[in-house]
Amino acid sequence: MRKKVYIAGPMRGIKNYNFDAFFEAEKALKGHYIVTNPARLDMMEGFVPSALPENHNWDEAPKSLDFKRIFIRDLIALSKCDAIYMLKGYENSVGSLTELSVALTLRLEIIYQ
Repeated sequence: MRKKVYIAGPMRGIKNYNFDAFFEAEKALKGHYIVTNPARLDMMEGFVPSALPENHNWDEAPKSLDFKRIFIRDLIALSKCDAIYMLKGYENSVGSLTELSVALTLRLEIIYQ
């Protein structure tokens, strides 16, 4: 049985909330793991960063999202995985560092990009 992996990485402060990096990682991991991609989860809920206006402030979470609910959703998804895949730049993201801390607490396999 293939292991489940959760992709973690920076979103805020990066154009399109770094969705491109999340989807590239998903594509690379898909043949080896069952992938949980928080960017895909966001899109499944109707959030598409590329549809935001050009002058959007990428440093802030979109006002249309309930950030607390989404972060809890992501932590629950992480808890169902066997591994976490840390995208480059994770060390500059409070959310990613929190996800890494949870993964370490749950003794998940840690994979670095």
